Amino acid sequence: MSKPSTIRAAVLAGGLVGSVARYLVQRASDGEFPWGTLAVNVVGALLLGILTTRIGRSRRPEFLAALIGIGGLGAFTTFSALVGQIDNMSLIIAIAYAAGSVVLGVSAAALGLHFGRARQ
Repeated sequence: MSKPSTIRAAVLAGGLVGSVARYLVQRASDGEFPWGTLAVNVVGALLLGILTTRIGRSRRPEFLAALIGIGGLGAFTTFSALVGQIDNMSLIIAIAYAAGSVVLGVSAAALGLHFGRARQ
């Protein structure tokens, strides 16, 4: 078991990398529709699905879960940005975007779980 200070440092380091990566993706995809937010949420869900199946086989699962899962992917994905962005959309587009984000995110997570198990 990792020390609490080591886990906090892992979350901090992962969060730093994940938040900067999200910022860069969103900046690269500025436009009328928030494709960057959709992309980071779907890719993050896929990676979290893979991580979930693979982390238990690691020698340091608590550390890796904190670094990659909570810190990195937690900062990379963003529900708060999605909610802020739908405020600027028409009702139909906002519903489609929010529903599509959930459906694509859950589908990507399921696919990640499948990929993670397939590599065992």
